[in-house]
Amino acid sequence: MLNHILSTLISHAIAVNLSTSTIKNSRFRLWLKKLIKKNQFVTKQLVFSFSAYAVAKNLDTYLDFIDVLYQWGGRVMIKRFETQSMSPDVTKKLNPDFIMIARYIGDGISLSKQKYEFVQSMQELGGLLDIAVHAENVQGDNDCYSFKAIGIAGVCR
Repeated sequence: MLNHILSTLISHAIAVNLSTSTIKNSRFRLWLKKLIKKNQFVTKQLVFSFSAYAVAKNLDTYLDFIDVLYQWGGRVMIKRFETQSMSPDVTKKLNPDFIMIARYIGDGISLSKQKYEFVQSMQELGGLLDIAVHAENVQGDNDCYSFKAIGIAGVCR
């Protein structure tokens, strides 16, 4: 991936999905540390992405790894975010740069007052904690307009 960033001179961020077993692996951490130290100028382009469910199941592991990533200048996204797997208090502890709201929440948001209000609350929380809130897999135009009206930072279609 770093070769792609360097060879194409892209300037946008790229998400890197990592599993729990990967971040627990000491050899991977050592390799990543060396790679980041050698290529510090592209570190801000890498957004390390973790599912909310995995984080909730292994909170201490992720808190430790995210702390290390921040020391190295990395950025973090919690994807598939919904309140059943992660509370706002845990979100505050993790202090991610980005939250990607779970697909099912965005699907039909324009027709659901409950979903709309939940996303509004997440946007307010994100604003207070300096977390950019995004939505994934938004299909309908009306749903996309709803996210825009709320002020969500980005929508993946």
